[in-house]
Amino acid sequence: MTSARARLSIALLPTVVLPGAVATLALNTEGLRRAVDAATGGRLVLTGGDEHTIGVVARVPDTGSLPSGEPVAIVQIESRARIHAIHRDELGADVAEHEVLSDPPPTPSLEHVGRELRAVLELIAELRRSRRLPELLRRNLDPGALADAVALWAEFDQAGMLAVLRAVDVAERLEIVLGWARTHLAELQVAESIRNDVSEGVDKQQREFVLRQQLAAIRKELGEGDDDVVDEYRTKLSELDAPESVITAIAKELDRLERTSQQSPEHSWIRTWLDRIFELPWNERSDDNLDLDRATQVLDDDHFGLDDCKDRIVEFLARR
Repeated sequence: MTSARARLSIALLPTVVLPGAVATLALNTEGLRRAVDAATGGRLVLTGGDEHTIGVVARVPDTGSLPSGEPVAIVQIESRARIHAIHRDELGADVAEHEVLSDPPPTPSLEHVGRELRAVLELIAELRRSRRLPELLRRNLDPGALADAVALWAEFDQAGMLAVLRAVDVAERLEIVLGWARTHLAELQVAESIRNDVSEGVDKQQREFVLRQQLAAIRKELGEGDDDVVDEYRTKLSELDAPESVITAIAKELDRLERTSQQSPEHSWIRTWLDRIFELPWNERSDDNLDLDRATQVLDDDHFGLDDCKDRIVEFLARR
């Protein structure tokens, strides 16, 4: 909806502003000071960005100075405005010939999109633990005003703010803000999932530490303390240069050893296995000697009988 053309003083802003915003405007240029001084009925037109077709009508309820002495004006942005022409009056102030652009009453389709936007924003508010966003949603704004308010709350960059300002059509404005909301929600959900995974990992480590401490205390009471042995194995494991699958297998056996009583036959079996594993020359390489006659001689010298085994070893070397 639009109103008849009117004339108000106009000022160019370095940033984009949207309806619903309240801002402190530093009067640091001659154009801004003239526009505020010439404001008709306390209102003026503001525009920003790289085009002057769409601006906003702002009310100036008060002016004053900062502690530094810099003059400022409080401006309340009321509505969009389409600027048709800019003239200079006899006092040297720029005047805009404009018409006020008001959002039409929401249609059922706009209400539907507005409800979807509210649902996404409620999830965002929950994940961000925001206080301002729920208050904004409780104001029961029309879909178009809600889109403007969300863009202000989310502090869109200048390109995003300009896109929302130019979206005179409410459906287009809602799509811009809803697209941002969906993307932002997905980012928050991914971040939440990562935090939960990290927290679960930390909790698991803490539980394991507590259980190990309790297990050590129980073994001490039973006279089965072999913590030093397990600690020695764990120290060796931390220094072992072996494939990841080997490290994982050894860690599992260490856990079994820690849970197994010294009186159990399995205790000595696990320790024997661990001793052999740690003695293996992991990641050490030597030159192969594939002399079959030499291999046969060494096998015969070191082992009596076992002909089938020796034949298999020689066959393996032959294939090499």
